[in-house]
Amino acid sequence: MAKAEKKNTFNIDILTSNNYHTWKFRMITLMQEKEVKEFIENEFKEENYTNETKKVEARKGDNKCKSYIVQCLDDTQIELIRNKTTAYSMWKSLEERHEKKGVPGQMLLRKKLMNMKLKEVIPDRCS
Repeated sequence: MAKAEKKNTFNIDILTSNNYHTWKFRMITLMQEKEVKEFIENEFKEENYTNETKKVEARKGDNKCKSYIVQCLDDTQIELIRNKTTAYSMWKSLEERHEKKGVPGQMLLRKKLMNMKLKEVIPDRCS
């Protein structure tokens, strides 16, 4: 019998070292449903709010988003975000750690490499 993945109250497999892309898709969907996706797209900064009520609402949204992220992580992933203060910085830290791994990450790196090579070759032909 296969080992069951750990789940949380959202019934999402927690993030481990080998399921990032599926986890990310599910988390984005959850964030949309919970109406906090903006906090993984833009950094929450108190100084961006002049209205105290909106600042408090935004802080609550960021805290909810951070909570959703933490609840969906394996203990081995917590160290990556432990010192992060916003949902955005947590998300970016996880993204930086995991995006480079796996086939999609390799394809992205190859595409970047090809673009770099093309940029180097094209000016030489024009001179």
